[in-house]
Amino acid sequence: MSRVTVSTPSTLDRDRLSKGALTGGYHDMRRSRIEAIRNVAVWKDKFEAEDKRLKEVKSSILRVEQEVTQVTGKISVLVGQQKQVREAMEREGGNGSSRERRTQSKINILRQ
Repeated sequence: MSRVTVSTPSTLDRDRLSKGALTGGYHDMRRSRIEAIRNVAVWKDKFEAEDKRLKEVKSSILRVEQEVTQVTGKISVLVGQQKQVREAMEREGGNGSSRERRTQSKINILRQ
């Protein structure tokens, strides 16, 4: 039987190349850790800023939704009043009375 020797090629900088990625070489652990700590601090600050912005946007959305609800309620009331005014005008038959003029002025107010 013959003997097979498998060798792993390496560069002049002592980096090893295996089937996967290039590995080895000098790796300064202190520098890597400091950089990682800095990155964590930066991302934490970004997260907190975005979280604060999220809360502001949510509160403004809530305010806008409340305003929309109020306006929708006012519209419903005004539509009901308009309907009553139109029905009153139809009952009177358009004879040019002072009541019709008051009704017409109410309609004009509601349209504004």
